[in-house]
This record gives sequence, C-alpha cells and structure tokens, in this order.
Amino acid sequence: MARLATSYVKDPYSEVLFSIAKGEQIEYQTVIKGLDNMDQFEYEAVVVEANNEVDQTQIPKSIRTAGAQTVLDVRVPEDRGVWVSTDMYSAGDLVSYGQDTFYVLKSGVDYINDVIPSNDDNWVEVPSNVIYVQIPATLASDWAIQPTVSSPCYGFFELRVSEMPGTFFTHTWKPIRGTIRIFFSPTDVVPDV
Repeated sequence: MARLATSYVKDPYSEVLFSIAKGEQIEYQTVIKGLDNMDQFEYEAVVVEANNEVDQTQIPKSIRTAGAQTVLDVRVPEDRGVWVSTDMYSAGDLVSYGQDTFYVLKSGVDYINDVIPSNDDNWVEVPSNVIYVQIPATLASDWAIQPTVSSPCYGFFELRVSEMPGTFFTHTWKPIRGTIRIFFSPTDVVPDV
C-alpha cells in the first residue's frame, strides 16, 4: 500500500489555502501525494467557521464556539483503466494512455472518439492521484460575521483520507488543512433575476 507523504508546517493557519468570493461555487483539483487507486479510500473535507470579528485585519486563530460546520463534497474520478477508442466515457472518467499518463474527460456522456486523449481537447491530462474538493455557493451563508467590502471572513479547512473499513487497522491521514478566505461579493447581495 502506498503511504501518504507528510510534511511539517509550523503554523498551518498562517497562510490562506483557498481564497474565494462569497457565493462562488468552485471545484478545486487536489493531488494527494503518495497514494494510488484513489477510489479505494474514503474522503472527508470540512470547513468550520473561524472566530471572525467585524472589520478584522488578521486571520483569526480560533474557531467560533458553536459556529457553522460545513461538510464539502469530494469527487473522485472513476478510473476506467486504459483508454480504448471504441469505449464510451462520461465526464469525470479517468483513463490512462501511454506510460504513466492519465486523462480526465471534461464533459460529455457516452462520449466516443478515436482521437487519442493527448490530441483531443475534451481530455485533460491529470496526475493519477487527483480528487476534486467542491466548495458550494452557500459556504459562509450561515456564519455569524459576513465579509464586508473592507474585511473578508475566514473558515478553517481540512481534508481527511482514510482506508476503507474492514482492514485490521484502518489508517487515516490529514494531508491538507488551512484557511479559506471569503471576500465580499456584490452579486451575492443583489437578488438573482
């Protein structure tokens, strides 16, 4: 089994990991070093509300007591093995083509094309150990302090990776953690048309 690479960070909350405008809905490509067969693990990504203050100028160093907790969706590409020109693929499918080269299909359902992935704009080359963390448009909507024009608000993010249950001793790693900075957004406050 592949082991997850670890590194020591003195203060993981001293830097911003993600920076978004309130109301954005974004999917972040995340590479988990040291793992293979990504569909054989369980993933949990969460954001907890930081102890934000009105007009703050620094990243908070603690979480809000009884603050909001958000579980984020994690999408793992479906590993379809070696690319075959006559097979049908759907958006999000992962294939290998060539020596240690992997591609994810950007869009489509029942997609068939005899153009090799490296020459087909609908395929994107990715590392084999990629997953996607999805930030919903509703993130921070229920937080006590909202971002203002002059002051963002923050949450703390963490990704947990675990072996599937049933092993003798289930390993769990927490390879990514840090802060999410959320900026004020005019389109978030104006009602949708």
